[in-house]
Amino acid sequence: MAPMGLVRLLDSFDQAPFPPLYLYNKETRGVARELYSKRSTWGVVLSEWKGTKLSFKHMASFQKDHFPMRKGLPCTVIIAADRKHSPTLHPQSVTKAFEKFCRPIVEEVGGKIIMAGKSDHWVHLQSPTVVVDAICDVYTQIKE
Repeated sequence: MAPMGLVRLLDSFDQAPFPPLYLYNKETRGVARELYSKRSTWGVVLSEWKGTKLSFKHMASFQKDHFPMRKGLPCTVIIAADRKHSPTLHPQSVTKAFEKFCRPIVEEVGGKIIMAGKSDHWVHLQSPTVVVDAICDVYTQIKE
């Protein structure tokens, strides 16, 4: 099956995991479907995955490079807590790993973690009010 056919088939059942087509309106879905059906796009996707591996490498060294951190730094971390569509076989383990990574940072500065209970990876699309509330909270802390 050609990539275009696969993406269209998955999209028709709201099962296309990358990008999350089921979150978009009809026009955006069409554009995304066309984009991800082109062979050249998958080279970009491969580059993104390589970049993700590098990101995890940098995350692993973050604490070593940045501790101790300044107390009282306004910090709110939002973690997706309902991983139904993320590309992983162990969604709860991924959520716990993110929380385990973020907890020491948040505790160091006196911030907080918000578990976005109705969100998968795309919290800003699935729970925008959670994101807006977190931004407003940080802004309020800065003003004080």
